[in-house]
Amino acid sequence: MPTLQTAIQYSMEGPLHKAVGSLEEILQSHPRLKTAAAYLADGYSRLGNYEKALSILSQMWERGS
Repeated sequence: MPTLQTAIQYSMEGPLHKAVGSLEEILQSHPRLKTAAAYLADGYSRLGNYEKALSILSQMWERGS
């Protein structure tokens, strides 16, 4: 499993699709990890997938994160 640090580095330096995949994998194991969810929502937004980004942020809100 990728580390959060590596996923964030991909998010900042690219490739962005690798960041999204890594963050998805991290959130499968740690669904309440706010930092990963925030970076994932940002990644989807930057890729133009605003509905997915909003869905992730809504899930965070519902969980009280």
